[in-house]
Amino acid sequence: MKIPFLDLKVFWNENQSKLLEAIKEVGSSGSYLNGSWTELFESDFASLCESEYCISVHSGLDALRISLLALGIGKGDKVLVSSNTYIATFLAIKDVGAIPIPIDSSLNSLNIDMVKLVEAIDDAVKAVITVNMYGNPIDLRSLHKMLKDRGIFLIQDQAQSHGACVDGENVCLHSDISTFSFYPGKNLGALADGGAIVTNSKSIAGHCRMIANYGQSQKYYHDLYGCNSRLGELQSAILQIKLKFDFEKSMMARKHQARKYFTVLNNRHLDVPDKTNFSNSVFHLFPVLIENGLRDQFIEHLASEGIETIVHYPIPPHKQKCFLDFVAPFPLTVTEDICSRIVSLPVGPHLSSDHIDFICESVNRFKVGP
Repeated sequence: MKIPFLDLKVFWNENQSKLLEAIKEVGSSGSYLNGSWTELFESDFASLCESEYCISVHSGLDALRISLLALGIGKGDKVLVSSNTYIATFLAIKDVGAIPIPIDSSLNSLNIDMVKLVEAIDDAVKAVITVNMYGNPIDLRSLHKMLKDRGIFLIQDQAQSHGACVDGENVCLHSDISTFSFYPGKNLGALADGGAIVTNSKSIAGHCRMIANYGQSQKYYHDLYGCNSRLGELQSAILQIKLKFDFEKSMMARKHQARKYFTVLNNRHLDVPDKTNFSNSVFHLFPVLIENGLRDQFIEHLASEGIETIVHYPIPPHKQKCFLDFVAPFPLTVTEDICSRIVSLPVGPHLSSDHIDFICESVNRFKVGP
């Protein structure tokens, strides 16, 4: 049995007629940027996020960078950030001239340690970026209120957590800005790069839209130092079809598969995520932590049985070569432990119940030695 980690062709194959019709409509319209498909998708995605405004952009990195600029974050400003994240979160902070201050993780949630985050807040901190890693959202209700009282902005990097809720309430409601990636492999992915900024603030939304459109207040009048960051009609149409016909089904499949993993996986060399702490996850990924020194053997064992896995992510941003001159002001031992042991198991709508059963059996068969 061959079980790929991801198979993006499933969405295309199941929705080909709708997608080809939309592509034909966009092509024949002669309107390829900022048209009706983009307007419709932004409206519907804002509704999904229970938010007033959505600004679509070229990528998740652009969404983070533009958000920081719109909030006035710049040279020398301190930004507290999850240390267990993809490098784009750090790059956006560095791109605007601010200083990333990484905060260590919780081994229970694999997200930012909220106690350590609060302890690190001082008068020099201008913003906080949390990351809902693997699709697992953080409950930010009390943190957002506390930061707001201190004049500190809260950004959620939701590149992996489209549609996530806590206690039935969309997590976008408890930050100043939420940013998204529509990279093809995401739960809501386009057929190319894409991203979005979501907010309930009219002024923040206006600033973001201006920055993304060359800083223009009106055509050829550039009030802000901006950039060119647009999603485009074609990707908007594809995302709209996915949102309408595929997204909810995909979400339910991921949650069903995760429940099976929680129930059946029992290998003594493996730490499965805490089910309670992952109860609100949308399972963009299903991470497990393998015993120290056994990751390569574990991956090779699964590969020998046709199961593809991926390591998200082997090296945390503060240890990457591009940040060799960076010295973290706080210990990041938990994040480094996570990165040294993590393995992502396959999850997604391309998998059948038989696939998940086989993966569970294979994981549980893994052993060390004869």
